[in-house]
Formats: sequence, structure tokens, C-alpha cells
Amino acid sequence: MAKRNTWTRDENLALISYALVLDFALRRDLKVNKRECIRQLQSDVLSARTRGSIEAKMMNLSHAAVQCGDEAIPGYKAAGNFQRCLIQMWENRNDEYDIEAFAKLAVTLKPRKQTQRKVAA
Repeated sequence: MAKRNTWTRDENLALISYALVLDFALRRDLKVNKRECIRQLQSDVLSARTRGSIEAKMMNLSHAAVQCGDEAIPGYKAAGNFQRCLIQMWENRNDEYDIEAFAKLAVTLKPRKQTQRKVAA
């Protein structure tokens, strides 16, 4: 069996920053390229993590958010197996998140293309 590496505080903070980017985008009707965000994370603090492990951890974080009385993270169904520290980190997210990681991910946001509906004459 492969050795499981515990997620570090910095890795968890990077994921919380990513979750805040998703929330920020949703509230402003901006499009988020999840793959690009994950690539950004993998090129920095999450370089030792696979895309699948990041996606799974985001589902864990989504569950922690729900446990704190918030909505699930957009695009990530809540999954129950999570580090208990995620709850505390989620509750303190406005004080502790990694502003540098947030800024790097925020540049990947794009306005949604407005589709014009044809009006029947």
C-alpha cells in the first residue's frame, strides 16, 4: 500500500484560497477554469499532489464548509472523510487564507460570455 502523506497547513490554505476564488467567481457570475486553477496550484504549493488528490481534498473541504453551516463549495460535492483541522481553518478563512495564492488563481477568472436570446417577433 502506498504511503499516505498528511496534508500540510500550507496545502490546506492553498485549497481554501481556491475555494474562495470559486465562491468569488460564482457571486460575480464569472467563469472559472477548474483545470487551470488546479494547474496553478500544482505549479506551486501543491506540486506533490495529483489532480485527483486535489479534487478529492476539495470535496473534503466542501464537507467541512457544510459542517460549519455554509454552502458546499461550487463544483465539489461534499465528501465526509476530512481532517478535523479543516473545520477550524474554514471558520477562520477570512483571517488566514493565502492572499498570494488567491491572487494567482483570481487572474484565471473570465467574464461569462453573454448569450443573446432571440426574441420572437
